[in-house]
Amino acid sequence: MVIELIEQDPRERFANFFKSFQTPDGEYKYRKRLSQMAITGQKSLLIDFEDLMQFDHELAEQVIEKPTRYLEAASYAVGDVMRIVNLNYAMKVREFRARFRRLPELTPLRKIRAEHLGKLIMIEGILTRASSVKQQLIRGVFECPRCGTKIPVESKSEGERVTPPDRCANPDCRYKGPFKLLLEESTFIDWQRLTIQEKPEELPPGQLPRSIDAIARGDIVDVARPGDRVVVVGVLKPRPEFSPRGRLTTYSPILEINSIDVAEKGLEEIEITPEDEEKIKELAKDPFIHQKIIQSIAPSIYGYEEIKEGIAYLLFGGVPKQLPDGVRIRGDINILLVGDPGTAKSQLLQYVARIAPRGIYTSGKGSTAAGLTAAVVRDKVTGDWYLEAGALVLADGGVACIDEIDKMRSEDRVAMHEAMEQQSYHKDFEILLADGTKIKIGKLVDKLMSNHKDNIIKGKDTEILFVDNIYVMAYDLSKKEIVKVKADRISRHKAPSKFIQLTFSNGRTITVTPEHPIVIWSNGKITTIRADQAKVGMIVPGVNRYEISKSSREGLDEILETLNIDAKSLAKFIGFVLSDGFTYSNPSNRYYEIGFTNTNQKLVGEFKSLLKSFNIKFNERVSSKNREKRLHTIRIISKSLYELLWKYLPEIFTETKDEKTRPSRLKRIPAILFKMPNDAKKAFINTFFKGDGFVDNYRAGFRTSSRKLAEDLQDLLLTLGIYSYMYNETSKEGRTYYKVIISGTDNLAKFVEIVADDERALKIKNLIEKSKSRLNYRNELPNDIAEVLREIANELDINDGYLSTIVKRKHNIHFEKARKYIEQAEVKIRELKRALTEENVSNLRKFIKLTRLSKELKIPYSTLRYRLIVKKDPEITKLLIKKAYMKLHEIEEKLNKLRNFIDGNIRFLTIKQVSVVENKDSEWVYDVTVEPHH
Repeated sequence: MVIELIEQDPRERFANFFKSFQTPDGEYKYRKRLSQMAITGQKSLLIDFEDLMQFDHELAEQVIEKPTRYLEAASYAVGDVMRIVNLNYAMKVREFRARFRRLPELTPLRKIRAEHLGKLIMIEGILTRASSVKQQLIRGVFECPRCGTKIPVESKSEGERVTPPDRCANPDCRYKGPFKLLLEESTFIDWQRLTIQEKPEELPPGQLPRSIDAIARGDIVDVARPGDRVVVVGVLKPRPEFSPRGRLTTYSPILEINSIDVAEKGLEEIEITPEDEEKIKELAKDPFIHQKIIQSIAPSIYGYEEIKEGIAYLLFGGVPKQLPDGVRIRGDINILLVGDPGTAKSQLLQYVARIAPRGIYTSGKGSTAAGLTAAVVRDKVTGDWYLEAGALVLADGGVACIDEIDKMRSEDRVAMHEAMEQQSYHKDFEILLADGTKIKIGKLVDKLMSNHKDNIIKGKDTEILFVDNIYVMAYDLSKKEIVKVKADRISRHKAPSKFIQLTFSNGRTITVTPEHPIVIWSNGKITTIRADQAKVGMIVPGVNRYEISKSSREGLDEILETLNIDAKSLAKFIGFVLSDGFTYSNPSNRYYEIGFTNTNQKLVGEFKSLLKSFNIKFNERVSSKNREKRLHTIRIISKSLYELLWKYLPEIFTETKDEKTRPSRLKRIPAILFKMPNDAKKAFINTFFKGDGFVDNYRAGFRTSSRKLAEDLQDLLLTLGIYSYMYNETSKEGRTYYKVIISGTDNLAKFVEIVADDERALKIKNLIEKSKSRLNYRNELPNDIAEVLREIANELDINDGYLSTIVKRKHNIHFEKARKYIEQAEVKIRELKRALTEENVSNLRKFIKLTRLSKELKIPYSTLRYRLIVKKDPEITKLLIKKAYMKLHEIEEKLNKLRNFIDGNIRFLTIKQVSVVENKDSEWVYDVTVEPHH
């Protein structure tokens, strides 16, 4: 008798695992994860390897031994089960990935051998290099130039090149090529090359660190950055090596990454035994513990108590502080040891590098700027450029010990000092002064330092100047409001070689030094991170409105008095000139001109009436040549007016000697407009909208070719409490334009009042009616706020299920939804307060659950209920009222905090893009300091 063993298809076995695996508490773990994938739009299922070993040990072993076949089967199985869980999402995505983590064995980089080739392994190390993200062709569609037949060709396996077909698939053609690749019909996947290196603390004495190249594809590209500590699971494959004579017989290993986990940047995990814990507690009670710590540092080196004390403080680290205006004081401590040769300086450094959990020792002789911070290096084989982490990056969160610093080149020390300096802004970053003036920080600081050269305090690559007449706008996180604060000093530092540029969901960008603190929302609170740690999708706080100081009218009163007009009329004039106006001068011919052109006779009439009210002479030219409508050109030829406006409104002049730059791209809103009263600002918005505004089927706003003008529009609208967002689009001619979109029902309602006399106002009102029926996805509050709101709703018994759903799905909550729940909660609280005043036990016992109260009082539920309801025991009634008061007070405290986010001047944005920008022309970076905190 012959027994035939039929192996079950691994795809079916994986599908069975995903459908059937249960946690000890009975939860279907991977069904739940698949459901979450559909909600969050993910394409990869993360699988804990120990779960597979527990469910099907043989299948788990095959995944390690034959990963190419079994990983593919697992990925297909993810799609199979997804079609059961969510068919629509499965049909939409079509291709899913199975990614494994937490393999039972960690393979040290130093122990990788030939036996690991073709196997699934797990390694741990530091990511030291990362290439830019590229797109790899995985399915090409080729077109026959002779007959037009389209021939799809897929790569045989992941990572292999897609080769063009040998001949046309059409039997009547059989053309042998070449074939055209149709890029728009082909399929690409994101691709990135990484280099992972041994961790410094695991390096054997006297050995150089070893590294391995790895390839990331799909949704795991850009998950980690140079300097991050990572745990990587992947398939080890051989890569052929070449010499100038051809291919060699040796191969170098490369890891095809299946999953990558980034370790948190914090304290290293150290296993502490119960005995260790007891010893630590015992030492904590020792009144001389401070002295013992100092004596334990390099005990073989006699003396140096002050130096050792400083090292102890450095090892423990300072405490970073978050201030009310969002400024962060760093907690880093830096020490410089200076002394004669042979005084144990190097031994102290080496000792610290050994005992610090994340210690890096390097010598100044071999330390370049790139070696200390980060460098863009070129691969000798492929020619690709990589970002490589340096010693200061690898020691992030630990201690970098740099010996023989005097041997370093001065240009290399700049990089180190920059890492130790206070964080700064790029010279083109614009700050908002208290009077509404926007000015580039570099221009402000350079001008002040140029005017007060004798008062400058010079440090190492740093210049500081104390000031007493600079007021800026800062954000008070506790009040959720913008406040006016006095600057204490300004400073500039030697600029680094690279900057970090962040783009936010409102369309705005900032450019800062890599270590500059960025305020973000994380784990239910506002905190800060370094700019180079910012990632796409992070939530950052913004504002709903600007509150400009009304005290300063410098320049405004002078021009109004000279022209003998009011602010509203001047604002209208600026609106006409910025939208469809122009300026021109030819000093050699003593010719100075300001003009306005338009085909709209109504607008032309408004502009002429305005000029007549100014008593300004003008001439008009009408042209209809090659036009459907007649073009009106209004010219004001006046040197005195030109020079007056140049003095007070320089931003409206767009003349340039650069022929490549279109004058319209240089337009800005004059700073003087921000000092005007609100009715004048509204007059400008009204006039500018008539010239450069638009209304389509979905949106209303402005369109301009000047990015800075678009940003000015956003800021001016914010002074009127109107929020907008900005994005750019490219015309058919290749020109870039910027659109400022009014966002949300409330903001559109405010806006339509300003442009009520425009013929498109009715269309905007229709947009408002449409927007009332849909939520504004650009105005959301973080999921953490929804979680607190759910707790309140549960306590007050007003949770209708919506809050529980979005909290469970980790979705943000819409601003309007949150406001409605808060209003409901406030109504309920008023009812409960009335019940407390009236001692209405019936209503209060719905609020204070008797089951919970009976457990707290250790009184049987039936006894408690009898004493409260039947006997009306005054003692129990008093206790119930007291509990209700306490609980209500806790809820009100939570609600008041939430009210800050609803009523306060705060609006949450997201980071849309993070870019590394080369320093092309900046000698300095700049800072404005507000004491006593920054």
